[in-house]
Amino acid sequence: MKKSLVILGLVSLIALVSCGNKTGSEENVTNKVDSGKDNFSIDISEIDEDKIQFSSGNMDMNVYNPSIEELSEHSDVIFKGKLTDIDSYLDDWEMKSNYTFEIDEYYKGDVEGAEFTINTLGGIMKEKDYKELISKVMDIDEEEWEPGEDMYVACGYQGFPPLDLNSEYVIYAAYNKDKDNYYPTYYFYGIYKNIGNNEFERFGLDETDTHIKKLEELKESIK
Repeated sequence: MKKSLVILGLVSLIALVSCGNKTGSEENVTNKVDSGKDNFSIDISEIDEDKIQFSSGNMDMNVYNPSIEELSEHSDVIFKGKLTDIDSYLDDWEMKSNYTFEIDEYYKGDVEGAEFTINTLGGIMKEKDYKELISKVMDIDEEEWEPGEDMYVACGYQGFPPLDLNSEYVIYAAYNKDKDNYYPTYYFYGIYKNIGNNEFERFGLDETDTHIKKLEELKESIK
């Protein structure tokens, strides 16, 4: 089993580092490798840590610790909603996810509807399914890699993990005209999670990367 873990780590890392410079996710439907129904709406918060093999790649960030005013300025849509569906898949050998939210309120954008979907880098799927999918786009040693029982593969950039199913978020989203989809503005900077007491937190690169705001602060900053 130790060998299979090493192989998986190398495969995942290659997949992540190969992306180059990105600030959001651009879905390429032509090269999409579907993950299958077993990988819909996996809740990472409900899985024991020892069951998850997390691989984090590096990416060149064009911004560092942007203000909420800057986020608002560069976003086409801003909303608050509960994450109700996660669809992780491979685009060539890169893991991406479609996150669908049940909308509580739109704060910005000429949009409507009870649901809204963003596409972003990273995701989570069962290890056995990841092996099957990655084998379609690159050569792997089938005999050396034996997926563990109830094991999962999670991928992200800069240490940013997949989102938690059924949690509430404020999302800043930018529109990609070429791909006709939305992705979080400046990657994880555009994703704020409700942590209670009317406070929302986003992922930060370090301790100086401030990341907790009151909901009213977020709303008042929207342009």
